[in-house]
Amino acid sequence: MPTPLFRQVKARAAERGETLRQLLTRAVEAELGHLQPNRASPPARVKLPLIRHRGGPSIRVTNQDLARFEEEDDVDRYKRSLR
Repeated sequence: MPTPLFRQVKARAAERGETLRQLLTRAVEAELGHLQPNRASPPARVKLPLIRHRGGPSIRVTNQDLARFEEEDDVDRYKRSLR
């Protein structure tokens, strides 16, 4: 699976509060026409941060920030693998 697509899949699973395995299983079942109508819908979206800290700095992280951080991390890992 191409890396950008895999990142999107991981992000979607996290948004829905389900595991990557659950999301991929559901997607394959849908593709094969095996969706079960009585299957529970994924949990509601979680609002972050889950734990609040009073008096500390407020940090706003966007999806673009996360994508940039992941890309920088990938580059760092690649550079380390060349050593």
